[in-house]
Amino acid sequence: GEFVMSNSRDTQVLFWRTHDGVPQKSTSTFRDVQWQEPWTCLLGWPVLGVWSDPSYDGTDVNTLCSSSRPEDGYLASGDDSGQVRLFRFPSPEVDPPYSTYTGHAA
Repeated sequence: GEFVMSNSRDTQVLFWRTHDGVPQKSTSTFRDVQWQEPWTCLLGWPVLGVWSDPSYDGTDVNTLCSSSRPEDGYLASGDDSGQVRLFRFPSPEVDPPYSTYTGHAA
């Protein structure tokens, strides 16, 4: 691809041009880009709903992964408290519905 997206520890969504590594300043231009599946970045437009929990800070969600075809449309998250949450994907809205399951946290 022409660009790569990454997340910083201080909760920034960053975009880089792949052929020379130049950071891209205008992040809003990437809002509707179709990124490679599965989605695994902790931050981004299609996973905003994961961060709706008011008890979360920028480090509480440890992992995210969207489902792939033919069963696409789901997003699983894992957090510091050992909860696995299942959302619809994409989940760009505030306070989306989700199911919670107990997992393991290290």
